[in-house]
Amino acid sequence: MRQHAFYACMLTALSNDWQRGFQHSGSGRFFVAQLHPWNASTDPENVYYYSAIAPLRRAQAQGVAASPGAALATAIDGGDPLAPATSIHPRSKQLPGARLSQAILSQRYGLPVPYAAPGFASSTASAAGTELAVHVVLTAGGGEAPQLRWVPPSPASNSSRCPTDLQVLPIMCSGFEVMLNDAPFPNGTWLPASGALDASGMGLVLTATAPRAGLAAAGSRNGWNAWPVVNFYTVEGSLPLLTWEEAV
Repeated sequence: MRQHAFYACMLTALSNDWQRGFQHSGSGRFFVAQLHPWNASTDPENVYYYSAIAPLRRAQAQGVAASPGAALATAIDGGDPLAPATSIHPRSKQLPGARLSQAILSQRYGLPVPYAAPGFASSTASAAGTELAVHVVLTAGGGEAPQLRWVPPSPASNSSRCPTDLQVLPIMCSGFEVMLNDAPFPNGTWLPASGALDASGMGLVLTATAPRAGLAAAGSRNGWNAWPVVNFYTVEGSLPLLTWEEAV
């Protein structure tokens, strides 16, 4: 799982080969289900586990993006902490099934069904004293991002919060973060950040407080951990905001 770049490359090759094999029937499409939240290791020293899950999700997205005719169906908001076979294999298959169905109806049958979850496109940073802000422009399927809505944390949800009451450790959970320019990306200090919709409702403004004036934001990330905390969805289609870790 450390070889994320290799995984992305091989996924692209697999998708392209699959589509070539089925192109004669007109059904040459390839669909990938992005990894669920995963509370596999409760050892805070297990650096391998905590550093691998989020980059592997990114590798899945990269592999799909590099293969025309492929589509990604995310399940980062489908956590099942108490699943007998661990949360990577949740008991409820309805969510990933519905997301894959949306992608198939759109990409295979050409129906006007929203399927592409919004994700990072670009960002700009600003600072006022110790207050840092990163404006994140989003995209969906390579096009304009749709309107978003905020979903407040709820005890009934395993995804809109960190469900510590259900054996998920706080160190597994991540929402928005902003990186200081005190080291090269991505090794600078990461600060917890708040996220709000921008004026368009199709982008985000992340804000964080630096420990002293003179520092700037050099990067941002969202859900960059084993258990992403998801509070933003598309208005149409209820698709969650994808995870990212990107320099400004």
